[in-house]
Amino acid sequence: MKKVRAFLSLIVLSILLCSCKKEKINKADCRGAGCKTMYLNGKVLDASLNEGIRNIEVKAHFYQYKSNCFICIGTPVETTAKTKTDNLGNFKMSIIVDTNLLNGNYHYIVDVYAAVNADYIEGNDSSFYNFAENITNITLRKYKKTKLYISLKRELADTFKTFDVAHYFYDNTNGKIIDPTNQQGDFYKMYSPNIADTNIIVFTGANAKTVIYWRKFISNTNVLYRTDSIFCSANIINNYTIKY
Repeated sequence: MKKVRAFLSLIVLSILLCSCKKEKINKADCRGAGCKTMYLNGKVLDASLNEGIRNIEVKAHFYQYKSNCFICIGTPVETTAKTKTDNLGNFKMSIIVDTNLLNGNYHYIVDVYAAVNADYIEGNDSSFYNFAENITNITLRKYKKTKLYISLKRELADTFKTFDVAHYFYDNTNGKIIDPTNQQGDFYKMYSPNIADTNIIVFTGANAKTVIYWRKFISNTNVLYRTDSIFCSANIINNYTIKY
């Protein structure tokens, strides 16, 4: 047993020693022909109105992962650039990178994303895996928040163990599912069939197709599912009723 513990301790120690080496890569450190500037430009778009969002912060992270060990633990090396959009929602910025490090021992990715804004639901960020000196026409979409009032109306006399409700909406551009709760699951769960009528207020994306999903769990062999959709507009009261 002592030999087994010693062996396991040796493995843990080896992993720790083999963790990712963190190197600060920035303009001051980057020298020589391998020092390149990556230029990025694009637009932060209000996807609900199809217009640019002004004066919002945009960041780009250039990650370099060193993978010359069996199990790599640690924080990826990164270089960061940031800027703000102009009055039309356009942005441009640059990152200095050391391309000498882009060899077989390194993996690389550039993430470009816009800052969180309380008036919007996040739509997408953009990731790039191949080095290019110019990455253009990046589009970062956000959806205007709008309220959706869901009314639960009890009409049946059946019994159940749980009743769940969830919702999500579709990105108008690429059909990607966006979960406004960021929970990838139910935002409301009922455990008793004797609860009176209930009203739920949630946020969803304006001018986008919202899917409402509910499930009545009666037993392990009897589960009822229903889905429906509603197009929610901005600056109005959007209502949906579930009769169960």
